[in-house]
Amino acid sequence: QQQQQQQQQQQPASASPGELERYVALLSGEQGLDAQRDAVYQLGHAGVDAAARASILQLPDAVPSLVALLSTQDVVVVRYSTLALGNLAMDSAGRAAMSRGGGALELLTRLVSSGDVDTARYASMAVGNLVLEAECRRALLASGPVVANLVASLASTDKQTVRYAAGALRNVAVEDMGRRQVYAVTGAQERLANLTSSQDPSTARYAAACLKNLTLSHTP
Repeated sequence: QQQQQQQQQQQPASASPGELERYVALLSGEQGLDAQRDAVYQLGHAGVDAAARASILQLPDAVPSLVALLSTQDVVVVRYSTLALGNLAMDSAGRAAMSRGGGALELLTRLVSSGDVDTARYASMAVGNLVLEAECRRALLASGPVVANLVASLASTDKQTVRYAAGALRNVAVEDMGRRQVYAVTGAQERLANLTSSQDPSTARYAAACLKNLTLSHTP
């Protein structure tokens, strides 16, 4: 079964639609880096709330602005842009917005391998949510090394990253193309098998489900 993944942390107070609109406007950086960092942090954490996600997704500049920030040099801005997009990808409207272009899928795939632990975690979550949508899943599989990056993330020392990566691979493996790509990564099945005895129940469940999905294809 497919399941959405949400990053839950200590959150700022709930923001009103007007405040969310102001944060989106501040993403441009015209008011300075500190304002931009605060705005993307606020949007990243606001996205755990369904009503806030709906409000953000109604703002036409929100997703394109966040995607553009994935390519910036500031680690904090990239980190929380990734978190914001990962939470927005819980909704079908968010996944659709990210699949329309702008490089979101490619950038998030690359960030799964980020040297910043938080960014890698959030990118794994984002990809896991994006692959819930068949169109996004196929686009991700066709556009870059998403499966190889996710398999590499299974060896992360960050427990949440491992959980998100295992969940994403479970969803990837519902597609024949995805199963073939998992088979093609050396050591992928061994890593997944080892994770079925993980002390984290969700990780163990996702790994077992991924291995079960892999059996749907008898020809690696």
